[in-house]
Amino acid sequence: MNIESIKAYLIEEGFRPQLDEDGDISFKYEGKIYYVQTNEADEEFVRILASNIWPLDDAQEKKAALRIANKATRRFKVAKVFLSNTNNVCVTVELFLFDIQTFMALFYRSISLLDETVLYFRTNMRKKMQKLSRDQQEKQHTPVMISTLETEVG
Repeated sequence: MNIESIKAYLIEEGFRPQLDEDGDISFKYEGKIYYVQTNEADEEFVRILASNIWPLDDAQEKKAALRIANKATRRFKVAKVFLSNTNNVCVTVELFLFDIQTFMALFYRSISLLDETVLYFRTNMRKKMQKLSRDQQEKQHTPVMISTLETEVG
């Protein structure tokens, strides 16, 4: 897929796409930043990316994120949720498209799917992190019961 034809389509749709130093297109839609990536070695491949949707602060959060990412990836068609090398979570929609017309036909559906997948991930991460926080608070505030053994000295 030709990155210039994708950029031209986005301009026609009223977006203000920018080419970054990697040759990816970035654009804003409904206040969120997305990226479109292609692959010169595979002209039919197109990836639309929502980057850095959830920062990962510690090992416990990474473990929870990995589980929820796997669930999201299984749940949504053509969407992938993964942990990046920069301790963040990203979501992609990856497609094989023969021409720009197919991209145009699937563009808004792909963005909608990205948003739905991001929402699913964030909602489930918030629930998980709240549960972990409650569990930690309960551990800190659980009274320790000490039992004493009375023995008779005789």
